[in-house]
Amino acid sequence: MRCYRLLLLCLPLFLFTAAAAAEDNDVDSLFCMNGEQGLKRALKKGLDPNMERWGEPPLAHCLWENNDWAVPLLLAAGASVHIEENPGGSLLHRAAPWANATTLAQLIKAGTPVSLENNAGQTALFIAAEKNPHVDALRILLDSGADLHKKDVDGVTPLLLAASNKNPAVFAFLLEKGGDLSTVTRQGKNILFFAAGNTALVEKLLADGITPFTVQALPSKDKEIDERTALDRAAGLGNWDAVRLLAKAKDTATRIPASFQYKDPQAKKRLLELLQLGADPNAVDLEGAWQIEEEDEEDEDAASERDGLYYAAPLMRVASFGQDAELVRILFDAGANIEDRDEAGQTPLFYACSNPDSRMLQAFLQAGAYPAAQDDEGERPLDCVVRSLLFMDKLPESSVREKVEMLLAGGADINAQDNAGRSVLFKLVPRSYYSSRQASKEFIQFLFGCGANVHQADNNQVPPIFWVACYADAATVDVFLEAGADVTARDAEGQDIFFWAASNRSAAGRVLAKLLAAEFFPDGADRFGRTPVMYLGAYSQDTSALPILMQVGASMEATDNAGMTPLMWAYGNRFSKEMISSFLAHAKYVSQRDKAGRTVLHHAVGGQSDLELINVLIKRIEALPSDLSDVRMPDWGVEARDKKGRTPLMYAAIGSRSQVAEVLLKKGAAVNAVDAQGWTALHHWASGGASSFVLNVLFDHGADSQAVTSANETALHVLGRFIEQPPTITMPSFSARGRKPPANKYVPYKHLNVVVDKLLEKGTPVDVKDSNGRTALMHFAANDFSESAVKLLLQAGASVHTVDKNGMTPLLYAASNKNANDALTAILVAGANPLATDNNGNSALHHAVMSLRLEGKLEVLLGTGVPVNAKNKQGKTAHDL
Repeated sequence: MRCYRLLLLCLPLFLFTAAAAAEDNDVDSLFCMNGEQGLKRALKKGLDPNMERWGEPPLAHCLWENNDWAVPLLLAAGASVHIEENPGGSLLHRAAPWANATTLAQLIKAGTPVSLENNAGQTALFIAAEKNPHVDALRILLDSGADLHKKDVDGVTPLLLAASNKNPAVFAFLLEKGGDLSTVTRQGKNILFFAAGNTALVEKLLADGITPFTVQALPSKDKEIDERTALDRAAGLGNWDAVRLLAKAKDTATRIPASFQYKDPQAKKRLLELLQLGADPNAVDLEGAWQIEEEDEEDEDAASERDGLYYAAPLMRVASFGQDAELVRILFDAGANIEDRDEAGQTPLFYACSNPDSRMLQAFLQAGAYPAAQDDEGERPLDCVVRSLLFMDKLPESSVREKVEMLLAGGADINAQDNAGRSVLFKLVPRSYYSSRQASKEFIQFLFGCGANVHQADNNQVPPIFWVACYADAATVDVFLEAGADVTARDAEGQDIFFWAASNRSAAGRVLAKLLAAEFFPDGADRFGRTPVMYLGAYSQDTSALPILMQVGASMEATDNAGMTPLMWAYGNRFSKEMISSFLAHAKYVSQRDKAGRTVLHHAVGGQSDLELINVLIKRIEALPSDLSDVRMPDWGVEARDKKGRTPLMYAAIGSRSQVAEVLLKKGAAVNAVDAQGWTALHHWASGGASSFVLNVLFDHGADSQAVTSANETALHVLGRFIEQPPTITMPSFSARGRKPPANKYVPYKHLNVVVDKLLEKGTPVDVKDSNGRTALMHFAANDFSESAVKLLLQAGASVHTVDKNGMTPLLYAASNKNANDALTAILVAGANPLATDNNGNSALHHAVMSLRLEGKLEVLLGTGVPVNAKNKQGKTAHDL
């Protein structure tokens, strides 16, 4: 009978979960994740072919995944092709790198514009010319009106890009169609620069009389001048035959390319070759590095075979990847700076410390590298050597020991401290959990034998054994205990070793047992009133540690200075569902509140804990005796309010937790309840992740789209205001241990138009003024990347003539925005007064200048008749500012 009752209780949850899973599967199918038959089933069920997920509709996603079979199905179902790509462009741009002629023809027939340009001034023909191997694909673009002679913002033509296409037939086809070989770009590059990867084409172009040269580059508004020669690019592409052809044609080298492979057997010969051709041994190949990053994003297999550190100087890359110490001497003799610094302040010697071959480190020391150099964090090469043991699984300890001895012999200090006061002993354990490797007992004892001080604490009075207890295993702790480490010490926060051991994610139980076996015991709370069991709940995954702490007196009912219990901290543990379950099972009460008035349920919802565990907690709360109710704060369930009047539903709304919100609402949560500032769950939703799924849940349960706060703000006001602000509700977290709480969820730009459209559809008024006289349009116009929302508001009838208490209009807010050129234009087209000024007499031109970004705005504003010499109330023109 008990099992039957349990089944009845759980059945609604099972049905809800199953329905949600089925719905998710249908959406997956619509986005081409379950093959052609899955897409057909989803469309047959009536799913909207224009719905958005990840900020894009199914057709855009399927083109991204190269699923050409999906295109006719989605188009036949009514999928729109009028979708603006980022950065700019159309779906034709997305398909252009790979699609065959049939797919492109289908998109063009459906109305995708052939001549539309992306932000770089390129039509789809440019993309296809560079990457598409199908000649017929380019033919269909040309036949549909694409301009072969068009130049992008850098003066590049489709023919130039075709010179780098892996299929030589593409270049031949465009040349036959009239492509111009004599074009020189704004960066001063001719056809040979683009052909550098194709030896046969380079040879033919040289034979036809085209010479390698670089003219003075013209300034570009978006790019630094690319000073690479054709020979540089050929070397960067690894085309050494082309390098030699270009060298015979008097081309020169300016740098060692970022892609240069120092492990290659031919590395020494090729390095000498480039240096003799004029390469600067200290130059960083930034342009080459950018290109490599773009290629690696497209081809992960190719990326895995490359050396890294593309943005480092040649000597640093040699130090990291070289396998021949002679490479160091070659660069050093050519003038490479052995004490050069990277952006983190590290010299080439730091890089040599991570090279598995200790001969590279020896080569740098013999060349005079300084072993006591410090980077920006105060770390030294010795720290890097010891840390390499943790993150290089195949590196033998004997090699690390050899490097330590080299550095010490060269004058390194074993007890030197970094900016945080941490010595090399702290580097024996990782600052994160990316490494599972531990230093052996013998290696640790070797460091002690070299004079490492086991008692030397950092700037927060934390001794090395505390870090070992937090990050390492019990065996490592034992080595430090044998060396005489002081476990009775307390750090600056008043914590002893038990706090740190309890924070150990995977070995808390074993480390705590080791300490207790050595007859050390926990001693009270820290200066925040927290106990070790709270740290265990917040950080660890090791459930075996809880009974160990409880055996020595840990209380599950204890509260810290903020009134938080161990169970509240555990519900914020995003590492272990099992730990939360264990704490919930051992907790006698679930009716406590912290000093901010938050219940355990508030913490469970805000702490991003598992839905199943939230349901278990709700059942515990529902079973509480009714006489426990507090008159001031009536309950601990779904209608509980913290001291700011916020309910768990508001926490779920801001945390983008649609399923949790659904459960809370079905349990009786009031969807339109207001907090102390008059905010509903809808307002809190707008200030956080702004999930479209949460929005749908709220509206399905009757959320009032017209509700306003005590400051007279609608959800649209809040959404516009919080695009680039942290959310209204954040949960408490420990700042110690080097771990950070989950990042705040900001409104995703790509989803903005979807949720704004939904709010407007549900009747959210567009011209309500808040207490400062601002409309939603003003907030959106003032924030970056919200042009789509501005356009939707204008289409809904938002006024462009509203003036707030500071005399600001939507146009002035758009002019003051660094990235709102499209919004500025849209507001002007809607009839905004270009001559408007604020209360200080600043015009749109003044605000544009003060935004520190005039590109695009100046042309738009000057075309409206804004007086250039108009003065504000301080007597200054825009030029003066």
